[in-house]
Amino acid sequence: MKILIHAPWAVKSELEDLIFEKVKAFDTYISGITKIDVFLKTKVTTMPNAKIAEIRVNLPGNQVFAEGHAETFESAVILAAKRVKKQLIKRHEIAVEKRVDLEDIRNQ
Repeated sequence: MKILIHAPWAVKSELEDLIFEKVKAFDTYISGITKIDVFLKTKVTTMPNAKIAEIRVNLPGNQVFAEGHAETFESAVILAAKRVKKQLIKRHEIAVEKRVDLEDIRNQ
């Protein structure tokens, strides 16, 4: 699994460690992850000093994407990671249900 961090500035090692810690856990929820891209951005919005973290997880034939907005990059990364985790768990549950349905069809 390849993890890439995209930011228009040098990322602090503490933030980098947090990102790697959060995204490495995705492998426990679903297998087959080929690449994870993390994008760090700042944007002028209604929230002053808004920090944005976007996480894109590449699976065979699919992608999972989520973003988080917060006052710090750390909080934005944590929020985005929670959203990705929720999507990965849902995909895993759907895949397990499909496998069970296929086994029922085969056993009939």
